[in-house]
Amino acid sequence: MKIADLLTELFDEETAFPLKWDKQFAGSGEFHAFAQDTQGREIGISFTPVGDGGNATEVVFTRGGTHEMTGKGDAARVMATVINAIKIFVEKYKPQYLVFSAKSTGGRASAYTAMIRRVARGYKLLTREEYPGELDSYFEFIGSDEPFVLARV
Repeated sequence: MKIADLLTELFDEETAFPLKWDKQFAGSGEFHAFAQDTQGREIGISFTPVGDGGNATEVVFTRGGTHEMTGKGDAARVMATVINAIKIFVEKYKPQYLVFSAKSTGGRASAYTAMIRRVARGYKLLTREEYPGELDSYFEFIGSDEPFVLARV
């Protein structure tokens, strides 16, 4: 498979697994999307309000209950599923800030970087100097050394 074909598949919502949405915590601004991969493992995508101002939403995803890159195949379809959920959430709720965090070691940081480039339409990737102060205590709490913050433009 050529790299161009892989990138096309990675961001093609046609290859994404079907999503189901859980809105039971919607009153507090929290939403969850779920899908099943071809091996029956659950893909969970969470959108949770964070920070002191209530303007930021953290995006977290798991596969088979783990935050780690599993190496179990279907990576392009899993990422397409996550990207599809983010696009749906952003179009509907238009959060001021989207927050992604990862440890710099491992594949999650590079996966988020690729995902952010794709999802960032209408959002600007902030530098560390541009991070809103309302997220300082949140980043300290989670201990992330690779936070990514997108601001709606």
